[in-house]
Amino acid sequence: MPKKPRQTKKYSSAGKLANSLNFTGDWNKQDEVYGFLQQNNYFWNSKTKEWKSAGQAKPPTNLVELRALVGGESESILMGQLLKYIFERCGLEFIKISPPYSCRPPNQNDYRVYLTFKRTPEFDRFCEFCRSSLKKQ
Repeated sequence: MPKKPRQTKKYSSAGKLANSLNFTGDWNKQDEVYGFLQQNNYFWNSKTKEWKSAGQAKPPTNLVELRALVGGESESILMGQLLKYIFERCGLEFIKISPPYSCRPPNQNDYRVYLTFKRTPEFDRFCEFCRSSLKKQ
């Protein structure tokens, strides 16, 4: 038998709110209750200790942002250029690449670069092609 979630303020108030929203899932699965509330645009405000309505969701971003972690500064620059080349071929419009940033100790010999791309209709078609190809496997 699954263990019942602890009756914290967050969980007990989530139960009351989920009940008012006609939750039909498993009350003993905390993640299911919280997920239901998030799907209904509620979030837990840890400062006020209450569930708040998030209001209307913003449309999804049109950007694709990547972080590449590589051992070595020159390799990170090369990796950034390689990723730029690959993702442009997939239909993304390149916007910017960051300079290499070194990681904090004890990983100070590793570097990271950030790349930003903009989605295009060509990229969306490429994604749909990939989805349909994966379904056939």
